[in-house]
Amino acid sequence: MFRILLIATLSLTTEYKMGGLQELIDKVSPKAQKVAEKAQGDALMTMDYVKGNEGYSAEVYDDTENLKTIAYGFNLEDETTRGLLPSDVVSGKRKITREEADDAFGKRFEMAMSDAVSFIGGKGNFSKLTPSQKKAVIDMSYNMGLPRLNKFTKLREALVTGNKLQAKSEVLNSKYAQSDVPNRALKNANLMLK
Repeated sequence: MFRILLIATLSLTTEYKMGGLQELIDKVSPKAQKVAEKAQGDALMTMDYVKGNEGYSAEVYDDTENLKTIAYGFNLEDETTRGLLPSDVVSGKRKITREEADDAFGKRFEMAMSDAVSFIGGKGNFSKLTPSQKKAVIDMSYNMGLPRLNKFTKLREALVTGNKLQAKSEVLNSKYAQSDVPNRALKNANLMLK
């Protein structure tokens, strides 16, 4: 498909040369590969960042909101999350395995990424954020969920307008930073500046 589009585009130009097509493909392919590799690397780094912030427990524990939680911050009272986990883990009959947790984490992370894009106003706005800002917004999305993240309207406005200092301030001046997860919030607030 890409080659067909490229050929159609090049055939419309007066400077088109037969040998130029392969040369152009050879130049574009490595660049596209590098872009894809960077995006994949950024996603893996963000996944590691979120996992590090969440910590891991194979057993059920109470989170900062006294909600029953397991593994990488999986809220067992959330219907969507429960649907990602084995029923005997949800019921407390057994611990979760690392493999089960990693599988569910991947799905929850995808949801958090989608919610982060939705929060910021779509792919166009999200693509304008720095990699560090994307990481922070995804982490906040994973930690809080979209309904709570959507209450950060001034943070959204600051990010969309490129006001990094205001974005940091909006994270720090919140219940999220002041009582829920202060250390995590401080890390995310600092990422708003990068």
